[in-house]
Formats: sequence, C-alpha cells, structure tokens
Amino acid sequence: TGQRTAKAAADDLHALLAAAKLKPPYVIVAHSFGPMIATVFNDDHPGEVVGLVLVDPSGPDVTREVFAELEKLRK
Repeated sequence: TGQRTAKAAADDLHALLAAAKLKPPYVIVAHSFGPMIATVFNDDHPGEVVGLVLVDPSGPDVTREVFAELEKLRK
C-alpha cells in the first residue's frame, strides 16, 4: 500500500459523516497529525465546518511540513 494522505483521510471523514447521517455544521477536534486532516477537510468543505479545535498538533517541523503540503493542495 502507498502512503495515506491528509486529503484521502479528509475525504474518508466526509464519507463517514455522510454515512452516519450526521449533518453539518461540524466542530472538528483533532490531535497530533489530525490537525492536518481537519484543516484539509475545512478547506474542502468550508461551509460545513463551524469550528476547529487543534489539540497538541505535531511538533514545529511537522507543522512546517503540514503547511507546505496544504499550500500544494491549494494550487
């Protein structure tokens, strides 16, 4: 298997919420690597998210990598 991307995980989260019949708006709480997934989810579905709670996101090196990846996704 290949590496999972935050985009794939955000897509899975969106599908899971729909399958569970949970309707937006959502408050997403994310920890560790989760803030990257939550941020991608918010970027892809901004009208569905009313709040993000990012709890103890990964360290500064990972954070820089996260934002670099997010910039690539936005282009």
